Amino acid sequence: MNIGWKNPIDGRTYGLEDFDALSGIVPEPVLRAMTAKAKEDTRHSGTNITITAGLGCPRQILVHRMLPIAQDPTKMWVMQRGTWLHEMIGMRMGENEEWWSEESDVDNCEYSGKLFGIDMSCRVDALRKDYGVLVDWKFRKDFAERWVDAQGRAKAEDAAQVNMARMLIEQNIGRSLDSMEMYIWVMAGEMKRTRAAWMSEQDVGNVRPGGGKYTIAENFRMLDESMRAWKTMAASHGDDLYAVPEAQCRKLIDVLPMVGETMYQRRNEPSLNKCTQYCEVQDECYKCGGGL
Repeated sequence: MNIGWKNPIDGRTYGLEDFDALSGIVPEPVLRAMTAKAKEDTRHSGTNITITAGLGCPRQILVHRMLPIAQDPTKMWVMQRGTWLHEMIGMRMGENEEWWSEESDVDNCEYSGKLFGIDMSCRVDALRKDYGVLVDWKFRKDFAERWVDAQGRAKAEDAAQVNMARMLIEQNIGRSLDSMEMYIWVMAGEMKRTRAAWMSEQDVGNVRPGGGKYTIAENFRMLDESMRAWKTMAASHGDDLYAVPEAQCRKLIDVLPMVGETMYQRRNEPSLNKCTQYCEVQDECYKCGGGL
């Protein structure tokens, strides 16, 4: 859980609302907006599991959820840009009477159900009201060409995400959506549309995000088992997850593999991967040890 902000210059930790102390690092309006977002985000807290959780590293998610961490606001600012662009596009999309968007009608964009035997939820970016088209937006740090092929096919984990969303929608409306079109718009310097092929639950489960060692199904299993153990521990503390001693939480993380070490590895530089390039809680993760 985020307990504050870490000043990247002096290394000190400040409270979430200590705006004056960090005004020289990040503009105050930006910091206020990020703080508000952090407080409002209940979907990615506690033992809740979303479909995107299986696309990343379980250790990273558990460090975020279980441990008291202070994040670098400059790194969060970069990540937040994608969220704000999502909101801007969503508001425009919501002006179209044929569509629901996350910003205009969140109730019709949130779905929950069970995949891989695990309770989880999703929130789609935009959904045509006849359930004929599902759209997701991605904002990459690198050029868009890296994420699409010449035929405009979505990369495997992007396709897996929208297919999981489709399955949860099907569970909620009580019918199959075999003809649904699923698109991912990828923006990284330019905007490119990619199309996701239909996938079964087994197909999705076999995808290895970032070309890594572990599959989506394995990532979800690790997360679910860890969340269940955390909840069991909390039973001895009045069911308060955040009353579980930090040492016990670290042991839960310790037994999990370093999933990110094999994700997004550079071909000639394997040391450049998700852990070393794309993880904002790397230091805290390494302190937990383990990584079998």
